[in-house]
Amino acid sequence: MTQLSVFLLRSSAALALIIPVVGCGSGVELGGVHGRVTKNGQPQPKVWVEFRPKAGGRPAEGYTDSGGDYKLRYTGERDGALVGMHRVRVFSGGELDSRDNQLSPRKEVHNREVEVESGTNTVDIELADK
Repeated sequence: MTQLSVFLLRSSAALALIIPVVGCGSGVELGGVHGRVTKNGQPQPKVWVEFRPKAGGRPAEGYTDSGGDYKLRYTGERDGALVGMHRVRVFSGGELDSRDNQLSPRKEVHNREVEVESGTNTVDIELADK
């Protein structure tokens, strides 16, 4: 093997180890976020929860289950929300069919601010009567 061949082989091996590591980290710090949405103490199923960073960046979303519980997703592969201050909005409607087509428009029913910290964050939301 020539010196050039050895160099190229070692460089390729090094890149093969580095690229997956770089690709996995998006360079952003996330905090895990989950909680329960209630109204008059009763769980609110099938509502959307959105955390939109005040400093800009990708919002995170969750959808409540039958018990009113949600867990935020940052991307399809990553749970959580960006660390920092967020505008939190809750929406009714926006139900999806089996192909993820929206069947009805979303309607905002709650709006507040909250800070997401590193680690796990529990953010319970009580909806007010309107």
